[in-house]
Amino acid sequence: MGQVFNLRADFQSAPMYAGSKPACRIQSCPTWWVSLKFMIRSLLLLCAVALHGQNLFTCPATNAGHPFDRISIYNGKQGGQEYELAPDDDKKVGVKVTQSWILKDYRSMNIFLRCRYQGTDAVIARDIPANFQTCTFKFDISPKGEITGGRSFSCR
Repeated sequence: MGQVFNLRADFQSAPMYAGSKPACRIQSCPTWWVSLKFMIRSLLLLCAVALHGQNLFTCPATNAGHPFDRISIYNGKQGGQEYELAPDDDKKVGVKVTQSWILKDYRSMNIFLRCRYQGTDAVIARDIPANFQTCTFKFDISPKGEITGGRSFSCR
């Protein structure tokens, strides 16, 4: 039969409850204390991952083995009336380019994007949820104006 703990009594007698740091190291801590610390850390990590995923919208890195190339952002209905949106801001520092779209100004209609991939005409089209306000596309550019690398894209 396993060991039975009185968690309330054990917790109240724990040094942490008294306002001081635990007087035990992992080897000498009660089993429940180590388990509790592990569970709290796991929950915090899980919450952080879940919240991060809700605050970031992006394109898959590859599509059928083809690496991500660039994006196009549109107002309207996919396959119907659609209007490609130009970036609201375009900054270039050396070979690095950053393009930004401020989406709140276009929310009178649906906003969607097409993720484009190198070496194929295949695209991934996705509606951008209303809680995302800004999209940013960063890339490296050659003197001839060709995208040469450093591609990243996300909406927040």
